Amino acid sequence: MERVIKILGIIIVFLVNFYSLSFTEEEINLLFKQANKYYDNAKYDSALVYYSKVDSILSASGKYSYKLYYNMANTYYKENDYVSSIYFLEKAFLINPYDNDIITNIAFVKSKIGDQRDLNDYFYFYIKIFNIKVYNSIIILLFIFILVTLILRFFKSKKKSIYKIVYTITIIYLFSFLIYTIIYLYFYKNFKYAIVKEDTSLYSEPFNGKYVSNIYKGYKVRILKRNGKFLFINYNKKISGWIESDRLLLINF
Repeated sequence: MERVIKILGIIIVFLVNFYSLSFTEEEINLLFKQANKYYDNAKYDSALVYYSKVDSILSASGKYSYKLYYNMANTYYKENDYVSSIYFLEKAFLINPYDNDIITNIAFVKSKIGDQRDLNDYFYFYIKIFNIKVYNSIIILLFIFILVTLILRFFKSKKKSIYKIVYTITIIYLFSFLIYTIIYLYFYKNFKYAIVKEDTSLYSEPFNGKYVSNIYKGYKVRILKRNGKFLFINYNKKISGWIESDRLLLINF
């Protein structure tokens, strides 16, 4: 019996890979453009069909696109499905944490389902004021300025106060980038997250546990451990409990 299951597993994997390889990059781009066209014409159901097809093709070969998830999130928002919109924005953020539009939209969609403070609200605030493109431009300009000032200093320039200001600003920017990187790696690479599908309850045990707390749709939770079909989750570092896995949308790939 086990041998049969293994053979079936190999066949399924082969068929999935064959399915993904049967589409060229050009064909995938055409599907994506068609989905965008449906979106622009306010045919959101049709757009989601094409976006989902592109997602299936890419994910079957282990590929993911933050642009695709961003567009899917916007489409679900147009359909007033805020939970799915948040879910796909979070997936887009996981791939591209430097995009401020993604962060802005997460906060905006969350406001539609109430004030939802979670583990990463301060992280969102931090990245909101931290634009990676602006950061890179400033760093380049600062290094050029430092280089120029060093050359001037070499020629006995007396403007030492300018050097101190520039050095201080550079250190602050480098330190801010370091903090951002540490936070991102700590929260998004070491933990699993999910979005709550619908209003539900948490319990003290996976089976026949006592009621702990309510938890509401759209909340982002951290997954700590699994027991069969149940997951032990944490919300906002304060509320923890067991919940059935089918009540969550898993974010991490």
